[in-house]
Amino acid sequence: MSASADANLNGDWRFAIAYNAALQSAALALKAAGFEVPKAGGAHHRTIESLRLTIGDDGTIVDPLQAYRARRGGGVYETTGIASETEIEELRRLAIDLRARLRAWLKQQHPSLISPPAQGKKKRRERK
Repeated sequence: MSASADANLNGDWRFAIAYNAALQSAALALKAAGFEVPKAGGAHHRTIESLRLTIGDDGTIVDPLQAYRARRGGGVYETTGIASETEIEELRRLAIDLRARLRAWLKQQHPSLISPPAQGKKKRRERK
């Protein structure tokens, strides 16, 4: 996800990275719930829509993400320069928010899938 903030990358790539981060979060929620979307036409659409049932999204994530999905499709297959800097940042924030909501949902619904926080660096074994 941090790569989508790299100003040295082309905007289309940054947009795609942020979109894919959000899509993977949606797919993870679906898998955690015991489902997956078949690999076929409309898979991204259905994966995003599933957030309404998995994490209980009221449309605050699903609706804008569906709009970005449509724009991404056109960008990947038809044109370049599909998003402004503002839109890239909005999509990044959306992906970050989705990740936070996903983690909270997983903690509540599937705590065994959340790894415990790191306890700091492991101590190195001393050499003799």
